[in-house]
Amino acid sequence: LLVAKLLNSVGASKIEKIEPSSDELTLKTKQNDIEDQALNNAKSSSNQDLVYMSIIEDRELLRVGPGFQYTAITIANSGDTFVLEEIRNNWCRVVTSEGLRAWAPKDSFKLLDIEAEG
Repeated sequence: LLVAKLLNSVGASKIEKIEPSSDELTLKTKQNDIEDQALNNAKSSSNQDLVYMSIIEDRELLRVGPGFQYTAITIANSGDTFVLEEIRNNWCRVVTSEGLRAWAPKDSFKLLDIEAEG
């Protein structure tokens, strides 16, 4: 009833349903696929199933937690490769080749197709 009153007060006849574009749907699908792979990485013992990410920024600070408020512990350079472990609130937890776990913004990475490169 309250919703009906609110709709009437804002002119419900002018409300339109907005559909996402195909590009937005494709991007969301890719993000969901990456997040699913990250969950699988945590459970996987085989290197074949791991998701590899590469830094696309010139330099990116890797942090102890998922946010700019967390302390930076190292610097990653463009092209550095990591194993993706987790995605949380648009931040990726990655593992370096030395075994260091750290966080960086999700938009600092690109997904790598290791099979195609190998």
